[in-house]
Amino acid sequence: FETPKRVKRANGRSERRTNLRARDRPDDDARRTTPTNDPMAPGKRTKTKRKDDGKSTEAVRDDDEYEHAASDDDEDEDEEDLDGDDGDEDVLMVDFDFCDVQEGDFHGLKALLSGYCDGNEYACSDLCDLLIKQKAVGTVVKTEADSENVLGVTSVVSLARHKDEKCVKDIKKFLLGKVPGKSKKDFEKVLNDAATGLLINERIINVPQDAGEPLIDGVFDEIRWATKDETTEEARKSYEFKHYILVSTLFEEDGEEEAEPAAGKKRKKGQPTRQKIFPRLEEEILLEHSTNSYFWRGKQNEENDIADFLPHRCCMVVEARVIDAFRKDVKDLFQDFK
Repeated sequence: FETPKRVKRANGRSERRTNLRARDRPDDDARRTTPTNDPMAPGKRTKTKRKDDGKSTEAVRDDDEYEHAASDDDEDEDEEDLDGDDGDEDVLMVDFDFCDVQEGDFHGLKALLSGYCDGNEYACSDLCDLLIKQKAVGTVVKTEADSENVLGVTSVVSLARHKDEKCVKDIKKFLLGKVPGKSKKDFEKVLNDAATGLLINERIINVPQDAGEPLIDGVFDEIRWATKDETTEEARKSYEFKHYILVSTLFEEDGEEEAEPAAGKKRKKGQPTRQKIFPRLEEEILLEHSTNSYFWRGKQNEENDIADFLPHRCCMVVEARVIDAFRKDVKDLFQDFK
């Protein structure tokens, strides 16, 4: 993993150079980079380079053919190798591009964000349009081979500046419905605060986990630059956040013998803590820095049906003053990936 390098451009955006690597077996499914919600799906080995012209990237792809040793004397052993259940592990090169959000990303964003409200209907198209119109902040993850397929997006939306947008109203209503009654008033105050940003951080599982570091660094760098570089005072002030709200997806170990605590309630003393899996590791760190967090059971479907684990959602409130410490912890976490 190569440490991201940033250069501030005239328009306040950043250029980042990142190499992301992950290993995988060379079966047919591993050659695909189509979206999947399976949190246990394998990663891909990647090599990503940034060009000097903005956030576009130059990808280098290794398309070497994979060969399996065949034995004339043992057909069963040969079939085992072809199935990927035996033999040495091979490497597949996949190039991930970090790009500005463009108008052509609309359909890819919509596919990625359609389940943001846990299957409940909301103005997803409006949210996609909003992310596209924001020129100062936001990055999408794609592959050079498939520029229409958005594999991830990291951005922020000012809830106050865009309070009249239907997507913002829908998301607020959805989140308020998940917060327990005794916490609803305090949470609503944060939702309606003039300096609250909705942090959007969505990726499919195929994207290597260490992509989280440059994406998180990028969005907070861009927020800082936007407070100085945006063309109007209103726009500059809209990025001066005091709080962030993030809606995360996680998977929690199933426990039939004990009921799950209600959203916002603490687990009883002596009650064992079930294992939690955060597909995006940086969100687990952000949870540790949060001032409040609310959990609820997520919608289960065939794509996220994992034995002994159930999908959950978490809404966390984070103060802007802890972001520097959060970024440092993210950097320390991904040191092991380099």
